[in-house]
Amino acid sequence: MSFSDWSQNADSNSNIGGISIAEGCPPGNINNALREMMAEIRSAINNSMDSALASGDMASFRSAIGALSETGGDVEGILRQKGQGVFPYFADTVFSGGRIYLTNSQASDPTSQPGDIWLIYV
Repeated sequence: MSFSDWSQNADSNSNIGGISIAEGCPPGNINNALREMMAEIRSAINNSMDSALASGDMASFRSAIGALSETGGDVEGILRQKGQGVFPYFADTVFSGGRIYLTNSQASDPTSQPGDIWLIYV
């Protein structure tokens, strides 16, 4: 029985990868079954991520990892990012640009569009 064959009913799961975990099984089976379970879960995660990374578009990627529906969805809460950068957020859909410019005070207008942010440092 592999990960995909596991039942959501705990009583129906009596072996992991062919290793018996039924009542009265040898004690060593529990160690081996836990190791097998870890390997199967890791394999399932790898397969899911391989499928997600091979998808050709964002909707397929979201579907493969189960993050949001294929047609999109809302994200609630605070977005966090490691490293440098920002998350621009525009509540008004007419803001199509969403670019952020950082220039010195002598620079000319970077040909910004509505919704862009232009920061000038001195």
